[in-house]
Amino acid sequence: MNRADELVAHYLDDTLDAGPTAELEVWINSDADNLKQFVTAIARDEQLRAAVISRELLRDATQGYVESLVVRSSRPFKRVTLQWIVAASLLAIFAWLIKEGKYSRLKSTQTFTDGTLHVRGDGAHAKFSYADGTAFSLLGGSELKLSGREGKHMLLRRGTLLASVSRQPAGQPLVIHTATAEAVVQGTSFGINATESETLLQVSSGAVNLRRLSDDQATTVNMNEQIRAGRTADQPLRSQPISVLPREWRAVPTSDSAAWLGEWSNAVILRATPQAVFLKEFEVEETHFHAGVANSYPGLVTLDSNSVVHIRYRIDRARNLGIFISTHAASWEFTGNFQAYVEQAKTPANNEGWRTATVPIMSFHPMGERLPFQPSCVVSTIYATTWGENLGLEVAELEITSTTGDK
Repeated sequence: MNRADELVAHYLDDTLDAGPTAELEVWINSDADNLKQFVTAIARDEQLRAAVISRELLRDATQGYVESLVVRSSRPFKRVTLQWIVAASLLAIFAWLIKEGKYSRLKSTQTFTDGTLHVRGDGAHAKFSYADGTAFSLLGGSELKLSGREGKHMLLRRGTLLASVSRQPAGQPLVIHTATAEAVVQGTSFGINATESETLLQVSSGAVNLRRLSDDQATTVNMNEQIRAGRTADQPLRSQPISVLPREWRAVPTSDSAAWLGEWSNAVILRATPQAVFLKEFEVEETHFHAGVANSYPGLVTLDSNSVVHIRYRIDRARNLGIFISTHAASWEFTGNFQAYVEQAKTPANNEGWRTATVPIMSFHPMGERLPFQPSCVVSTIYATTWGENLGLEVAELEITSTTGDK
């Protein structure tokens, strides 16, 4: 550990005297990269504070940083809850607005009537609303173009949009365009997911009229129904009841509509790949290495209090492993991000380096908005992760099961 790492570690442990404190301040102010390193260390500390119990566990997990279990008011960086405004109000984890070809981060109290909204980050979401109470949530990995024309017109280029739409004026419905369909809404709640090849619509209340672009066929999708509209008209456009997701799931490369975080090797091992992670409280972006799946709509699996995550993995050097999940209600209202840590000391490697762990869902700790776990929520994102450097993480098994045996 060099002198800078030592000063940061003592700072996080709240054991700095006046002399070293002054030395740390000089180091921070001497270079922008030093400031970024310092802020990143604090961000890691705060993210892991609630999830890690022992100092020894945290020391491994953060690769040298020491845990401070209490946030000290003397710290020079204040906690900030980022609140962004789009149309009427927006809460975003990592959102950008593109207008007239220019990118800009959304700022508090900002309003606009047109532009393209990007939301980045696994498990991220952005909430925005109009003055009439119509409210939306745009999930991470999504891109939505808003039009300032009469009424409300949107183009969901990709990703997932959740909506609760107030009764619209006669002749001025909400219209959502995708690559394969057009949805016309007067007043309802629903979720819609769009890719280049397919649109999936699920209606929670009210009704939505959907038209398939390939053949102009249209139908009404009622409460508790869903419909898929592809690029081709090979099947009649028909809605069907929303099916309840199973209580067991396993990662396999042939899973439909899976957005894999990682690369499959010989269709048996998922190798972690670098992913940009934005630490919202400190506006710092760093690289983590993820192996899992993200934003599979309408979800992967239904959780209950008896659910467990099972993983078999290996890494080049012994480190604690992070496991992240993002959850939504069956209606696709965001219900929280959660994380847990697999302690390397308790998962010995076999002769080939593979380690096995089973983590109860109730041992996961809430992140960000600190929403409590809600039984019957849906997992849309799950991945194993290391951070700071590439440790060669490979995952041979990743699954969620229920100890009750219900499916």
